[in-house]
Amino acid sequence: MAFAQWLVPSISLEKQIEVERHARAVLTQGTEKEVRGLCSQLVRTLAEREQVMSQAVGYISEIEIQLEDINN
Repeated sequence: MAFAQWLVPSISLEKQIEVERHARAVLTQGTEKEVRGLCSQLVRTLAEREQVMSQAVGYISEIEIQLEDINN
């Protein structure tokens, strides 16, 4: 696998359709207050996931560089 190739997302069409179906379903459910609460929770969750992903990418990058150094 090419350097950092694992960073390129490959989501199947079926999964894309499933996600879109769920995303649209959310638009028609709940009160305005419930939707605001959900959005607030999603913002927090996104921030946490971004931090975890950033740390994971940094760690994996270090490992890839070490492996490349070993192989050269």
